[in-house]
Amino acid sequence: MDRKSTPADRREAVVDAFLAVVASRGVESASFRTVADEAGVSLGTVQHYFRTREGLLAATYEEVLRRIRARLEAIEDVPEPRERLRRMLLELLPLDARRHDECVIHLAFAAVAPSRPALQQIQAAALGDLHEALAQLVAESGAQAEGSDEARLLARTLAATADGLALHAVSTGDAAPETLTASVEVVLDRLLGPAPVSSSGT
Repeated sequence: MDRKSTPADRREAVVDAFLAVVASRGVESASFRTVADEAGVSLGTVQHYFRTREGLLAATYEEVLRRIRARLEAIEDVPEPRERLRRMLLELLPLDARRHDECVIHLAFAAVAPSRPALQQIQAAALGDLHEALAQLVAESGAQAEGSDEARLLARTLAATADGLALHAVSTGDAAPETLTASVEVVLDRLLGPAPVSSSGT
């Protein structure tokens, strides 16, 4: 690593290295030593920024969720609620190399979260935000009343469906983007009804 890099740069490099190790070898393989080797820094550098492995786990989990959340927020400019909902779900699926690695990382962290309260808390907060955003879009699409139990249940179902599709795709290697995209379209049609045909297409 460049010696002129800032502390923030070095911390980010450690986080990125941890994510790379998790994506390729799993959470349990991501020790301070393997992360230091991946980042090209000393073991002391990793320990300087993260005093415990649990702290490093929490920081990296928050980072991957932050990256996903930033892309979801970028979709807010899409005016049509159903299309915005569709794009949100697609952002949660491994449709390219970046999203594939993020799905692997997210699922790896989710798998160990039940035995790690700090990770479970991070996951719960992220899911809560996601469910709220999806429920709002379900209501805006006209499928359910805003704030209703049905809208919230549909939101949870959509989030769980995306998780299930991602898990199947990364665990089996069957991650054809066109298949995943078509699956999302079918689910939205079944849960929300067919998308309206635009007047320009009639």
